[in-house]
Amino acid sequence: MTTTRSSNLEFCLHTLLGDAASGWETSAFCEGAIAVRGSLSRLAALVDIPQLRSAAALIAAWDGASDTALASSAKLQCAIPPTRDQMQILFESDFDLELYGLERFLPALRPLCRVLEDDLGLRLGRVSTHAFLTFQGGHQWPCSRLERSFSFNCQLQGTRAWRIDRLNPVRGNGKRVRTHDGGPASVTTTACESFVAQPGSVVVLPPNAIHETWAETASLAIAFAVDSPDTVARLVSARVREHFQTVDELRAPRLGAHHVSWTSEVSLVAAELRGIARSIERDGASWWSRERAQVRLCPGLSVEAVTKTAVTVRSASDMRTLALDTTSVALLCWASMREAFDARDVVRELIGIDPVAADECIQRLLYSGLLEKAP
Repeated sequence: MTTTRSSNLEFCLHTLLGDAASGWETSAFCEGAIAVRGSLSRLAALVDIPQLRSAAALIAAWDGASDTALASSAKLQCAIPPTRDQMQILFESDFDLELYGLERFLPALRPLCRVLEDDLGLRLGRVSTHAFLTFQGGHQWPCSRLERSFSFNCQLQGTRAWRIDRLNPVRGNGKRVRTHDGGPASVTTTACESFVAQPGSVVVLPPNAIHETWAETASLAIAFAVDSPDTVARLVSARVREHFQTVDELRAPRLGAHHVSWTSEVSLVAAELRGIARSIERDGASWWSRERAQVRLCPGLSVEAVTKTAVTVRSASDMRTLALDTTSVALLCWASMREAFDARDVVRELIGIDPVAADECIQRLLYSGLLEKAP
């Protein structure tokens, strides 16, 4: 396969969508599928990853983790979770394969996920990658599929036909499908029509899109899936929950033995909610922040690993050995050599730590008093 060399730094939302990227922040963008046709060279950041140059190479690279792959056959009307030994055999027996979380065993995909998170204003770990592989010949999905999140489907090899359910309005009666041909000219349709994704095509599906695909030839496609994008409701709920956890009277379990009157608790809750409302109005747009504050190791502490699951923590007047999980041990030892950092720094520099796990680990260590928010 001939590829155009490219740096991952050149990969961004505009790489995937071209001129269509300019409409991302408008509400109309979310109303239907978008098909962007273009040359494979613009997806060089993906094609240049050796494991994505053929289905066989990707199958060989799969780490065999449980619940991260599915093999399905319309002919046999079955779907099974395969083992590593079964993958190639099933693929050559005309089974469709789906692999989930490719960035777990393909580190080169991780910076691409982080770039899309930055471009889309998402929290760390919200973008993951999946692969769809089909062997020789056409194969139609046994049933329609419901896409539950945004996905950017990149066709790397072969051709794959798409059909979006034209009777599935996503938002009101807006446009359903828009087709871009990689240049200034574009075609907009109000009905969902079938279209064929060639190598270099990118198909964007919004949440709740019912669709069918079938491969006209052997096909390899990679999808960037957006998991639970933030909403105003979710962000406000999180802010209320985090604030209430700092109020002793509201954090304490109510087990029936409390003799505090509901009246006083209702008054306290109402007062705290009014305070949160004032702070949101005061902060303006800045409260919509996808990044947590930076943190650091508490001043005066030093950390030394004893084993993979234990550290020695020293202060000016005390020394303790703590039993911790492996992620916490690695993070604390790394933090002892740094100033302020956030979860993105952890994921970028500590290879193998999952983004969500990094964020959760930081929160645990903040609660334990080993880390503190940086000024």
